[in-house]
Amino acid sequence: KLVVEDGAVALVGDVFTLPAIASAIECNAWRTPIVSPLVLSDDLMEIGPWVFQTRAPDTIEATVLAEVAVQKLGLKNFAVLSPARGDRRATAEFFAEEVRRLGGQVAAHEHFAEGAMDFKAQLEKIRDVTPDAFFAIGSVEELLQILPQTKFFDLQAQLLGTSQWNSDKLLRLARDELEGAVFPAEAHYGSTPERD
Repeated sequence: KLVVEDGAVALVGDVFTLPAIASAIECNAWRTPIVSPLVLSDDLMEIGPWVFQTRAPDTIEATVLAEVAVQKLGLKNFAVLSPARGDRRATAEFFAEEVRRLGGQVAAHEHFAEGAMDFKAQLEKIRDVTPDAFFAIGSVEELLQILPQTKFFDLQAQLLGTSQWNSDKLLRLARDELEGAVFPAEAHYGSTPERD
């Protein structure tokens, strides 16, 4: 309707995965560009050449983060903490493989159940392998629990995360814990004409 009846030449949206996929299929069929700024699915762009995302796929982020950690920062011994299931676990496994491919070692890869709040067992196992770097992935709510516990359990490692760490809520509530962490951030975040 937007393309045929209203004459839209491009669309932006949707914010939810299933409607975004349906919209992408339709737009690709009508040869109308669609840009999805929020949907996290790496498969969205595979629908066709008329489908675009403003967010880098998780695999690209994981690759670049591994390269920065191993090649630029010289980190060798990694620990990973991720959910036991789902896309975030897949991203963590991809990150671990990239680290290995680049010559690093993954000394520990611990998992947690969705919605977990206590990470003592996982963080103690990770601390015991004395990693140079610690990659954690989860929801913002899970990260709000994980990050303070890394300090409590005295995990002395370079913190690494995905662009999800660039959340307003996480930056506001875990600012001290994020000090020195490395994670992808959009170039425009927090920029002003004076700071550009």
